[in-house]
Amino acid sequence: MNKPKFLSVLLPINIDRPFTYTSDDNLGVGTIVKVSFGKRELYGVVWGANKNEKKPDNIKIKPIIEVAGKGEAYILPTNMLNFIKWISDYYLMPLGLVLKASLKQQFFKKNSRESYVLRINPIYQSKITEKQKVVLEEFKQNNTIDKRSLIAKTAISNSIITRMIKNEILIKEETHENITKINLDTKIELNSEQLKASRVLINSIKKKEVVLLDGITGSGKTEVYLSAVDEILYQGDQVLILLPEITLTHDFVHSLKKRYKNQIAEWNSSLTETQRRSIWFGVLNKEIKLIIGARSSLFLPFKKLGLLIVDEEHDQSYKQEEGIIYNARDMAILKSKQLKIACILSTATPSVESYYNVRQNKFKRTSLENRFHGTQLPTIKFIDMRKANKVKESFLPVELVEDIKANYARGEQSLLFLNRRGYSPLSICGKCGIRVDCPNCDTWLVLHKNNSQYICHRCGHTEEIIKVCKSCHSQDTIIPSGRGIERVDEEIARILPEVKRMIFSSDYLNKPTDILNALEKIKNNEIDLIIGTQLVSKGYNFPYLTYVGVLDGDFGLELSDIRSAERTYQILNQVAGRAGRMKQESIVKIITHMPDHPLIQSITNNQKEDFYNTELAIRKIAGMPPFSRLVSIIISSSDKALLLDYVRRLDELKNIPKNIDVFGPIEAPISKLRKKHRMRFLIRSPKNSHIQFYVDRWLKTLKINPKIRVVVDVDPYNFL
Repeated sequence: MNKPKFLSVLLPINIDRPFTYTSDDNLGVGTIVKVSFGKRELYGVVWGANKNEKKPDNIKIKPIIEVAGKGEAYILPTNMLNFIKWISDYYLMPLGLVLKASLKQQFFKKNSRESYVLRINPIYQSKITEKQKVVLEEFKQNNTIDKRSLIAKTAISNSIITRMIKNEILIKEETHENITKINLDTKIELNSEQLKASRVLINSIKKKEVVLLDGITGSGKTEVYLSAVDEILYQGDQVLILLPEITLTHDFVHSLKKRYKNQIAEWNSSLTETQRRSIWFGVLNKEIKLIIGARSSLFLPFKKLGLLIVDEEHDQSYKQEEGIIYNARDMAILKSKQLKIACILSTATPSVESYYNVRQNKFKRTSLENRFHGTQLPTIKFIDMRKANKVKESFLPVELVEDIKANYARGEQSLLFLNRRGYSPLSICGKCGIRVDCPNCDTWLVLHKNNSQYICHRCGHTEEIIKVCKSCHSQDTIIPSGRGIERVDEEIARILPEVKRMIFSSDYLNKPTDILNALEKIKNNEIDLIIGTQLVSKGYNFPYLTYVGVLDGDFGLELSDIRSAERTYQILNQVAGRAGRMKQESIVKIITHMPDHPLIQSITNNQKEDFYNTELAIRKIAGMPPFSRLVSIIISSSDKALLLDYVRRLDELKNIPKNIDVFGPIEAPISKLRKKHRMRFLIRSPKNSHIQFYVDRWLKTLKINPKIRVVVDVDPYNFL
């Protein structure tokens, strides 16, 4: 009888180490197994072998219950395990919690694995339902499709497809040659500038480089990087394209299905569990070659990933702020280096870090300076609100309103952008001056007039609109202050009632289908004026849009946040880039009280290099990233006295080298969030310092009270 072997098994739970189990079989690293953990049975992954293979004294070692399944379909690739370990070490996140981002228990509840593919029975006689029509429509692009991919791509339930097989509408085939086929007829012919950029990308694939595809809005960056995708798929390898918003994936995937047939799937938070399981196994078994996904798609178990693409690489949506705190763009670059493959970063407004890495020759760069359809970039001007005439009894300048009128008369679309949701960001009692605050957070409640509520944009707390002050009990003294997007809509309705308007904001379009329906109306020119928040800047294409008015173009210019200027520059450029993408001439006007500000000047004069030069100079003087590294530590508790005592003791125990600066402890700018009081430290270190080691060592010097929560954010974007 063989001597049992001791194996380390990592479980996808909030724990920072693997546990020892025994097995009679030779199970390789990465094998997915079921084990007993406390009173539960969990699936985990073999992390390694116990080298001494000796049973620890007085400890009962449990045996592995079973292997999840047979063959490589149930073995995570080693590169995936290395990636999980790296994220855990870099972001100081529990190892098991990082594994949980990839390995879901529900994926293994059913061990049946269909090895067949499906095709339409040419002589079927059954009556077809509406849902079955959706399934049959998918076969127009492919003669055969495997069942998992069919479920993933149609969102039709397994039971409906099973019924179609039973009724002989679909028939099984035992073999499936999964050869990548690219439909060359769907490719757009590249112009000379795009061809040059394409050659740079393909050369970078060979050299396994990180390359920045820096192209103005409307220059055809997507088609250029798809030429690189073609190269990888021809080789039989897999490709991952990251997008910052799930609403961007739907149109994108639909347009690529004709080109890449059954090799493509999208991965985002709107998928059902059945779809997730199908795609996860499809990626693991190389049945799916191309994934278009949100940031979590980095945790899919690619067997042979050949290329990573980060579209809109500047977008701060790539930063995960809860659970596992990480930056998907940075992790994509890390993953590409681990796998020794290329990574393409595509954007019209590079992040300061990426721009700096190009300067340091860490990244390659190729540029697109002309729009694909031959149109010119919009003319960008400003309206100086210190001198501008306003419409009577309105905050809107006459010039802006007249521009919208003229555009409407030409049958062209206009966009008003204001990065402020709701009707009014602040409401104050006109008698005693007390603000209408959130009871859970140290923030104001935002008035949303259209649904008659105050809403906290931090915790989601809602209240009905009040007429009596809670402090002085005065009647009808609550005054809305400032203006949000709903108030802009109200003003336009009063001044230009004939104009068909749409509010393009997450409060109104909170589901992917809502956004798709809104985009369809805009693309069909059924809307005259779009009134949008930051959501409108996310890379959507509005073919009839020729005029953009940016309200409050000064937002973010006077904030102390080190990234505020960068964010403002990127948003203003992205919003401006929505205009004139087809044939028409277009204009953008930025409403500002600071027309001489260097950032406003760099945008209106199209002086991109000036902005980055100025921003890098400011950050270098301040000793901020990319010239240093930051770690934020937020410590919170519902018990303020307990919090202050813990923070004081932690501060006394800090054992950080002198070349690393520790700022704090201080109250966080939002000192109370979701009923918890918050304190923070900010640690700054030289770039070559192993800052994670020192932070981890320091935090482990003091036991954490269960009523205390400590959140570590490496390379923070949020300073609130």
